[in-house]
Amino acid sequence: MGNLWSSAPTTGDQYRAEAAVHAARRAELLSRSQAAWRAGDKALAKSLSDAGKAEGARVLEANARAADAYFTSNNKGRPVAEVDLHGLFADEAVVRIEERIKACRAAGQPHLVVIVGQGNHSKDGIPVLKPRIRNLMEHSTGTVAGSTYSMQHAPYFEIFVRPLRYSHRIVTAQDQRVLHLPYRLPLSFLRRMSAALPLNFSLCRLVLSGCSIDDVGGRMVAKALRESKALRDVDLGRNVLGDRTAVDLANALSVNDVLVRLDLRCNPIGDIGAKALCKMLSCNTTLTSLSLYECCIGNRGMAALADALRISSTLQRLDVLDNLNTNRYF
Repeated sequence: MGNLWSSAPTTGDQYRAEAAVHAARRAELLSRSQAAWRAGDKALAKSLSDAGKAEGARVLEANARAADAYFTSNNKGRPVAEVDLHGLFADEAVVRIEERIKACRAAGQPHLVVIVGQGNHSKDGIPVLKPRIRNLMEHSTGTVAGSTYSMQHAPYFEIFVRPLRYSHRIVTAQDQRVLHLPYRLPLSFLRRMSAALPLNFSLCRLVLSGCSIDDVGGRMVAKALRESKALRDVDLGRNVLGDRTAVDLANALSVNDVLVRLDLRCNPIGDIGAKALCKMLSCNTTLTSLSLYECCIGNRGMAALADALRISSTLQRLDVLDNLNTNRYF
């Protein structure tokens, strides 16, 4: 059976359409083959089955050409450290990411920015590509540091390629630039910094975003905040801080009367941490902005946060988007 198209398609959409036609033919032929088999006509059943398998091969061929067309068109003129995966199926994307990671490492590139969609074209609107890439990173040699961060438009998936270690985060930026390169802060540095902060009366803003700080380092930062008399803005987003750190921070801010803004976005903070922060909000008189964007807060934590909004007299901004259950309470 020849190709459906009179002339070779030139775009990914055309190749996808061709694949869909062949897929429909394959389904029809295999259905007829099963019917023939049930009717006892084994020769016809085998002939139809073989024809169905041939259509299946054409599906794979058309989809492969579509992936090549999309990839070539989307990445024309892009540097090796940036790749756009729009239009690709998850399996097609993973293959190209693995190839690009090797190219980046060979070229000495310190990072790779992977542009993906929001899942609008996936079944039921559920993103498929982002989780697959995240899973690829988590099962690659080394460890994954950091968490996720996204805003509104097509997310960017930054994969920082380092010897024997990968780290990643999702960000968005209209100008398609890498915002910064996070790195792992050693505990020795955090310990010395935390000891020095209460003695510093001029530093007003501390940014420790994307530094792979865990609950051990988080406790050190919380201790420093308890005693600090100058810090007004602290960014701890995109780390690996859990409920333990949230409880420590809540205890610290129950006595801190200086801090105005606390950013904890994209950390694995759950209901326990959220409840501790809510208790803190009932007595804190200075905090006006708290971000818990894309954490791991569920029903109970959300209910506590909703109650905290009624009690707090100073909080002006609370960001809880993209948690486990946001719409039910906000």
